[in-house]
Amino acid sequence: MIIDPKIMQPTPPLPINLRVSDMSLDMALEWILKLDDLEYVLQGRAIFISKPSNLITAVELRVYDVSDLTQTIADYPGPDFQLQINQKGGGGGGGGGGNPLGGGPVIPPLHPQRRRASPT
Repeated sequence: MIIDPKIMQPTPPLPINLRVSDMSLDMALEWILKLDDLEYVLQGRAIFISKPSNLITAVELRVYDVSDLTQTIADYPGPDFQLQINQKGGGGGGGGGGNPLGGGPVIPPLHPQRRRASPT
């Protein structure tokens, strides 16, 4: 048991005697400490006794892996796109040419479409 030195100043608490039977240690300790307005906490393998305002509540340390948020991301080059302006078809209003979305730029496919072999 560790008694907080702060509660021993300026005068130590009065001695307390308590005789009990068939009572658990934690219940007996609570009764003894309640007589002098003290409380206890378990810290590691020790019982720490002090005033409630001096007791430190249990602190839980949690570690999170945030390396994915702090690491430098590799910048890989992407494919080169070449835009062609559709000169065919009607201007202004969309419609003509080979672009189904209107008369704007046409983006040619990067790879020719592969045809599936028909089952024979």
